[in-house]
Amino acid sequence: NRAKTDPLLQAYLQACRRLEKQGINRHAGETPSALLQRLQQAGHPASDTMRQITETYLAARYAGAAMNSARRKIRELSRQLR
Repeated sequence: NRAKTDPLLQAYLQACRRLEKQGINRHAGETPSALLQRLQQAGHPASDTMRQITETYLAARYAGAAMNSARRKIRELSRQLR
């Protein structure tokens, strides 16, 4: 299971679980960008924090940004989603 072995993905999914506690469930197969767009369209108060999380996640995953610092930043930002 990729989620168990990928620390960056674990950090992103932790943020998604915090959103679930606020009633925002990630749809099956929904990309990080699609989730962010849905939050922004709904005017959800967490959309700015999720924008930062999504940008950090995508930069580390696809643009070669440092994985460890991205993971730490995502975890730090996800604490704001309480």
